[in-house]
Amino acid sequence: MELFIATMAGASITLLGVYLTLRWNQKVHEENLQEERRKNKELREFTAKQGSLLAAADAVTRFLTYYMTISQRGQEGQEGVSP
Repeated sequence: MELFIATMAGASITLLGVYLTLRWNQKVHEENLQEERRKNKELREFTAKQGSLLAAADAVTRFLTYYMTISQRGQEGQEGVSP
């Protein structure tokens, strides 16, 4: 009978250790998932900001190019006209 009680106590302690280890691993895994979600959110926000800034920079560049060449386009049409 004493052997049975000792075996049950040993098995219970082992089972408790396994349970605690699984709970700890679950907690660590959930923390890792939260960190990964946060990083993905930051990456999405950065990508969106980067895309909008690139589009704005492209629009400004096109406007400046257009504005700087207005006088040249006006002169091109007058080259063939004699005064």
